[in-house]
Amino acid sequence: AVLWNAMELQDWLFVVSGTLGSLGALSIILLYIFAPSTRSESRQILLWLSIADLLQSTFFCVYLGDWLRDEQICLIHSVLGIVGAASSFLWTACLAYNVNYSVRYPGLPMSPWTLFFFHILCW
Repeated sequence: AVLWNAMELQDWLFVVSGTLGSLGALSIILLYIFAPSTRSESRQILLWLSIADLLQSTFFCVYLGDWLRDEQICLIHSVLGIVGAASSFLWTACLAYNVNYSVRYPGLPMSPWTLFFFHILCW
């Protein structure tokens, strides 16, 4: 009985953390959309990082349920989790690179091709 309660607690922690992550990512995405005055090169990278985080948090939100026993749905769920985690990590590295660049070369914008390269790298 103790093992069942621990597993049930783990399932609910997945859902709660996924929901909180989704709310955080959605707030950044909506702020970017509805507050154009806040847009910058770094915030554009943060937007894509938030989209990757939204994929990752969606993975945790849909963790519960017997419907994951279907092979195709389980495969889609697994791919969503792997792509979300890898993209989130890579977008975080791109954001770190952008911050490093802006500190080393203040006032000098990055090449427009840089964001294109980041998309190829991260997705």
